[in-house]
Formats: sequence, C-alpha cells, structure tokens
Amino acid sequence: SRCEEGWRAATAAAAGDAPRQATVSVIRIIARVCPPMDGGADVAGELRDFDVGTLRVRAACAPSSAELHRGLGGDETDLTGHVPWLACMPLCEYLASEPGRRLLAGRPRVFELGAGVGLPGLLAGRSASELRLSDNQPAIIRQLNQSIAENARLGLLPPAPNSSAETLFWGSVELPKNVREGGFDLILASDCVYYEGSAALLVDTACRLLAPNGTLLLSYTSRWRETDRALCYALASARMHCCIAPDAQEAHIHETSGRVARVYTVTANTESPVSAAPVS
Repeated sequence: SRCEEGWRAATAAAAGDAPRQATVSVIRIIARVCPPMDGGADVAGELRDFDVGTLRVRAACAPSSAELHRGLGGDETDLTGHVPWLACMPLCEYLASEPGRRLLAGRPRVFELGAGVGLPGLLAGRSASELRLSDNQPAIIRQLNQSIAENARLGLLPPAPNSSAETLFWGSVELPKNVREGGFDLILASDCVYYEGSAALLVDTACRLLAPNGTLLLSYTSRWRETDRALCYALASARMHCCIAPDAQEAHIHETSGRVARVYTVTANTESPVSAAPVS
C-alpha cells in the first residue's frame, strides 16, 4: 500500500536522526506520502446499539446495512473506522468480564488509541473518571463526538469536559490539550497495527500516555508474521511485559479468513519484557 511504501521511505530518510527526531521525521514524511484521508467521509452514519453480554453500547457508525469490515479487503467503500473490526468485540467482552471489571474498579482515567467506532472506550467510560477517545481522521472524530454526546445524554459517561474525542497522531511530539503524558491508568487499543512501522508508533505512544502501574489492553489480530514480529520487538524494546489477558485464553477466530484475535495485557516490567508474543 502507499502507507507501507511511505513508512519504508520515511524510515530510510530518518535513519540519521536521533531516536525521537527520527520518529517525528517519519510521521512528517508519511503525512506527505499518505495525505490524511477523511475516514471514509462519504459513509452516512447512524446511532446503533451493540450488545456485549448483558450490556448495550450505543455508537455512531456505518448503518447496519453495511457489511462489517473484518480486514478482508475488496470493499468499494472504505469503512475503516466506521464499523467494528475483528478484535473490537473480544476487547469489549473482556471489559465486561470479571477481570475487566477489576481493571475498571476505582474509576480509572481511560484512553482509547485508534478508536474508530469507539465501542471499547464507550464501554469502559461507564466506570471511568475521565474518557478520551482518539483517532487521526476528521470524519471519525465527528463520529466519536456524536457517540460521546449520545452516551453522556444517557448518563453513561463522565460529563464534559471529562469526556472528549481527540485528534492524535501516534509519535507526534505535540499532544492535544486534554491528553497528558503519564495521565491514563487504562489504555485501550483494538485492531490498530496493520503494518510493521505502526507497531513502534503505537507502543511509543501508549508508553508515553500510560500512568505508572497503568495497563494497556491490546486486542490484536494476527495477519502477517512480519507485523507480529515488529510488534513483539517494539514491546521488548520498550521493556513492556505482554501476556494473554486473564480469562481470555480462548482465541477469537474469524470464520471466513481464519485470522486470530486475542486480548493482551501490557504493563511496564523491567524483569521479563515479553512473555506471550502476540502472534498466530
């Protein structure tokens, strides 16, 4: 894809920079090679209800008549960010489970990376003292704001200004005003890593935002071994401990593609960085 080509070109161009400068250079070069898309702005959205166990989550997204995009490709309309992907519902189910509820005890500050529809964040936000949903596409930010407004109206989310949608580019030096380094107890990410270069950017951004003793819940679909290895390397380089989430041992397998999605817990650990690699 153009973005994969952009990553390779950016990495080569930034090779002589210092680590942090190199990351910024990569982001800027990718922005030139892959100009920001408006997140499938031609998709007419609607508020839909999604059942997660006994809970119901309402979110703005593509209409129910649209085929759910599971990363199989071939769609005439780009539904990226407008429908739940394969790893989204396993993460929602985990948040609704007993281990997930324990993570949400104490009203944590919650942040979702690459939120898209934002179902995991909206679900976790019910128990949060602060909720920030993030993406980098204008159409998706509008969609998330609609979801936040609807759930706040229903009394399910922290009131403004403690709930918001934020435009965030992974690896960017500057953060939105409502996003703080080390400011979030629980970070969520589902189906956010599609190519090798995105793995390091995701991990770097999560580490930067994660509070001491915080947890990243990563719901990951294994698609390509090169991407799996890049994610493992990024986690190990950041000295993060990654393991399959408690009581989430069963993999979620897509019936058509055979792709596997699992939920992982990622925490800072200086002794054993990676104990369960996110691979197929």
